[in-house]
Amino acid sequence: MPKTKGLRKKYSATFKLAVVKAAKSTSVTAASRKHSVDESMVRRWKRQENQLLVAERSKTSRGEQRSRTSGGKRSQFTDLEANLFEWLVGERQQRRRVSRKSVRAKAKQLHAEMGNAEEFNASAGWCANFFMRFRLTMRMKTHQSQRSPEDLIPKLTDFLMYLRKYFAEHPTMTKANIFAMDETAVWFDSTSSRTVEVVGAQSVPLASTGHDKANVTVALCASADGKNLLPYIIFKGKGKTAEDKELKARRDIVVSYSDNGWFNSDLTTDWLKKVMGTFAFGKRLLIWDSYRCHVCDAVKATRREQNIDCAVIPGGCTGLIQAPDVSWNKPFKTSIREQYDEWMATGEKSYTAAGNMRAMSKSKLCDVVVKAWQGLSPDVISKSFECCGQVPGATAENVSCFKDGRPAASGREQLAERFALPTAELRVDNAGSDEVVDELDHDAVVLGDDGEVNGSGDDSRSDSSDSASEEEGQ
Repeated sequence: MPKTKGLRKKYSATFKLAVVKAAKSTSVTAASRKHSVDESMVRRWKRQENQLLVAERSKTSRGEQRSRTSGGKRSQFTDLEANLFEWLVGERQQRRRVSRKSVRAKAKQLHAEMGNAEEFNASAGWCANFFMRFRLTMRMKTHQSQRSPEDLIPKLTDFLMYLRKYFAEHPTMTKANIFAMDETAVWFDSTSSRTVEVVGAQSVPLASTGHDKANVTVALCASADGKNLLPYIIFKGKGKTAEDKELKARRDIVVSYSDNGWFNSDLTTDWLKKVMGTFAFGKRLLIWDSYRCHVCDAVKATRREQNIDCAVIPGGCTGLIQAPDVSWNKPFKTSIREQYDEWMATGEKSYTAAGNMRAMSKSKLCDVVVKAWQGLSPDVISKSFECCGQVPGATAENVSCFKDGRPAASGREQLAERFALPTAELRVDNAGSDEVVDELDHDAVVLGDDGEVNGSGDDSRSDSSDSASEEEGQ
């Protein structure tokens, strides 16, 4: 009996978007099996995601996919709003800022271009209803960049190939001897910029000690097998008070001081000796960014004495492929903020003669840092190296920033092709070596979860770390 042709099915935009979301979180094959659709359809829907978003939300605005829960006049400019939403999606894909004012201006422009006879003022009320119909909202930035991730793909692939070649030349290198290090700022006032408040409140004040600009620099380092080393904390000043002497005697931290509270070449050398240590069985690999004091001659000499090689992450790539930026910093900063909120609510405080609250003591701040750092799961640390492709045997599928829906997804095939090459055929020009770091681009971008600015070009450093990505509800 001849096979009869099955009936064609019609899928809604909402269903297609659900399949696309499943494919991004798992794989195309898994999504096609789960939703009983062909893999080619899933791939096509992924390519059409922008158009599907426009279709789904424009239908929602007309009430075709969900019932309206409130009264009021429907939009008279459905085609205009669909085009406007498509423009808005394109702008955000290019990481450009879109304001309410620019939305209203673009709406007026589209209205004129479409030749509509009806009067249209793009009022504030219309804009608010447009946001409601298309489920739009104003958001705080989670990170900012000077370049798109696509521009960084050649650097990312070169760096990963440098590591692959290094591991091939050092077959005895184990996870216990692979380390990642990063510096980040911790504030005496770790006040969040968001809070729950009654709708309609005219002001939203938040209590603080008034020391929101005072911070310390903390260097965090861990190995690829999940072991975290002692946090290295730099305070501003000379370190001659009684409290400073007590901090120096602690065994759970390493404390140092500088005039500005930032890292420099001398402190980097001190960190290598006191945290990394001078004794180790075999060679070690240290992966860090291209900040100048990491690659100065004095630091290089100290590293060689300690039998430590290093891989330097190119400027602008830290938020995509540096393990601390990708995985550690967000839970670390979240814990810092939660402990600060608890201290503000119930902790022991002291006050000046005028009744002003004093900042958290240095000792208490160190306690907070230690608790946040020790609370980080070894599994999270270990997996951060794997998802950044920084362990022996890593494959193109391991690197998270190249996966579907991630910033460097467009370079996935290029990365897979280079991983397929035999190690002997790799041409990486020592990308990642500190010997060629002067040829790297030091125009750093803020990409990491902690808002770090890398490669400042001088011998001092302070990191801004109040990224909105760490805020509750983001």
